[in-house]
Amino acid sequence: MENQFTVERHHLKNACQNSQWDLLDKLLELDNSLVNDNSMFSDSWGQYWGMLYELILRNEVEGIQVLLKHDANPREKSWGDGMNLSCLELAEGKVDILKILKSKGNRSALYTRTSEPEWPMLKSKSDEEFNRKGRLKDKYGLVFPTD
Repeated sequence: MENQFTVERHHLKNACQNSQWDLLDKLLELDNSLVNDNSMFSDSWGQYWGMLYELILRNEVEGIQVLLKHDANPREKSWGDGMNLSCLELAEGKVDILKILKSKGNRSALYTRTSEPEWPMLKSKSDEEFNRKGRLKDKYGLVFPTD
């Protein structure tokens, strides 16, 4: 039976926020088209960044390995009104993370799932708003906070 599950932005963001690396790996295995979406996270000052950038900020080495396994781009930059750093620039001084980001080896060996997580099915109103914001960004290039 073919899986009818659709990976949406809120699935990826929630997996990152909750450090659910096996789930993130499973979601990106199904569809990694949003792995470099640099509008997943934002602050109240008009700055936006993607999952890899967020996990570097939080020093989440295991999550970073998952994203790199699924072709996250370490040169992807944040964007907005402030300093637009790349993930590599953000990782300066974080030796373990910088080493992983710069490695040229077998990316698929970076992370191996240890469990088979369930597909997340519940969707909140804020998840719907977050997904809608992403669809507007894709269609019109406009991004705005939904919080």
